[in-house]
Amino acid sequence: MTSFPHFLDKRAIPGSCYVEDPVVVDGQVVTARGPGTAMDFALELVRLLAGEAVRDRVEAGLMRA
Repeated sequence: MTSFPHFLDKRAIPGSCYVEDPVVVDGQVVTARGPGTAMDFALELVRLLAGEAVRDRVEAGLMRA
């Protein structure tokens, strides 16, 4: 899992594995770090729901730096 920086104590949830990646997928749970990762989070949801090809097509139409 991941979360907004400093939101969770990394030891707060027993058995969890906290990482600082922008987006994390663990089974059917998808978490992200916060507003700055919204685009990556959305694209990951598109990939999970519609596949890599659709994700790539959606991203191609976006204004990303």
